[in-house]
Amino acid sequence: MTTVTLEKRAGDLRTIGLVGGGHFFSHFFLLCLPPLFPILHLELGMSFTALGGLMSAYAFAAGIGLMPVGFVVDRHGAPWPLIAGLTLLSGSFAMMAFVDGYWGLLALAFSAGLGNSVFHPADYAILNARISERRLGRAFAAHTFTGYLGFAAAPLVIVGLAEAVGWRFALGLCGLAGLVMAAILLFQRARLDDSGHESARAAKASARGESVLANLTRVLTPGLILLFAFFMANAMTTMGIQSQSISSLIGLYGLELADAKYAPTLFLISAAAGVIAGGVLIDRTNRYDLLTGIAFLTASAGLGAIGLFHPPYGAVLGVMMVAGFLLGAMIPTRDMMVRAFAPPGSIGKVYGLMSIGIEISAVGAPLLMGWFIDHALPQGVFIACGIFLLGSFAASQIAARRLRSATAESSPT
Repeated sequence: MTTVTLEKRAGDLRTIGLVGGGHFFSHFFLLCLPPLFPILHLELGMSFTALGGLMSAYAFAAGIGLMPVGFVVDRHGAPWPLIAGLTLLSGSFAMMAFVDGYWGLLALAFSAGLGNSVFHPADYAILNARISERRLGRAFAAHTFTGYLGFAAAPLVIVGLAEAVGWRFALGLCGLAGLVMAAILLFQRARLDDSGHESARAAKASARGESVLANLTRVLTPGLILLFAFFMANAMTTMGIQSQSISSLIGLYGLELADAKYAPTLFLISAAAGVIAGGVLIDRTNRYDLLTGIAFLTASAGLGAIGLFHPPYGAVLGVMMVAGFLLGAMIPTRDMMVRAFAPPGSIGKVYGLMSIGIEISAVGAPLLMGWFIDHALPQGVFIACGIFLLGSFAASQIAARRLRSATAESSPT
C-alpha cells in the first residue's frame, strides 16, 4: 500500500469521523426530551399531549428546513450549514435549562428542529465529495451507525444526568457537549470541504445560476420519485415498529410491558448490526435489485406472519431480529441508489427531498398504527408493516432496473 493510498485512507477516516460525530448528536438530541416527559409533567404541570407537541414542533421544523438547506448546500457548500445547524441544535437544548414556561420550550424545540434539518443534506454532500468510491458504502454505513449510537446513548445519558443533577443541568450539559462538537467541526472544516474538485465547483456555480424552479425540475425525476416512495414506505415500517409494536404485542399476546419491550429493542440492535454488514456488502456489488429483493420480501413475509398467524413470542423475537438486520443492511444500498440518480450539483437537495419522506412517515406511521390499536386490531400493525415493505420492494426494484438500464446505455460497447 503506497504512502498516497495510506494518506487518502486516513483522510477518509477523519472525514467520516467528523461527519459521524455530528450525526451522533443529531440522533442523540432527538431522544433527549421524551425520557424527561414524566419529570416535566410533574415539575412544570404540563400534560403529556402538550409535551408530545414539543416533538411535533421539532419534527415539523426539521421537515420544512430540509429543502432550503439542500439548496444552500448545493449552491454554497456543506461545512458552514453543518456547523451552524449543530450550533443551533445544541444551543437550543442548552437554553432549555433556563426556560420555565411551555411556550419557551416549544420555541426552543422548533429552533432545535431547524438546526437538525442540516444533517442529511450536508452530511451526504460531504461524504459523496470526499470519500473514495470504494469506501463510500462503508462510509454511508458508518454515518447511519453513529446515528443509532446517538439513539442508544440518549435515554441512558439524559436520565442518568437528570437523576444526578436535575433535568435542567442535564439538558444544559448535553447542549454544551454538542457545542463542543460544533467547535471541533469549525476547526476541522477543511476536512469537510465538498468543493475541492473543479467539477464540484462548477456544479455549485451552475446551481447558483439556476432558478429555484429549474433546480426542483432537475431533482423531481422519475428515478428519484421512485426512491422517495422507497424512503417513505420503508420509514413507515421502521417508524411503525418503533412507535406502536410494543402496544401491538401487548394486545396480541397479553404480555407485560417488561416483556413486550424486547421485540423493538432486538429489532433496533439488529438493524444497527445490519447497517455495518450492508456497508461492507454494497462496496462489493452493484446488484441493488437482488439485495433489496431478498431483504424486503423476507422481512415483509416475517412481519406479516406475526400479524396473520400469531406465532409463539419466541418466534416473534427471532423474526424481529432478522427483519431489523435486513432493513438495516438496506440503508447503505438505499443511499448508494440515491447517489446514482442524483444530478450533478444536486446532492444536498436530493437527500433533503428523501429525508422529507422520512419526516412524513415519522408523523403518519404512529397515527396509522395507533388507529389499529384503538380499534382493537393490534395485528394490523404488523400486517401494515409487511404491506409497506412490499411497496418498498416494488419501488426499489423499478428504480434499480432503471439504473441498470441507464448504466448499460452509457457503457461503451
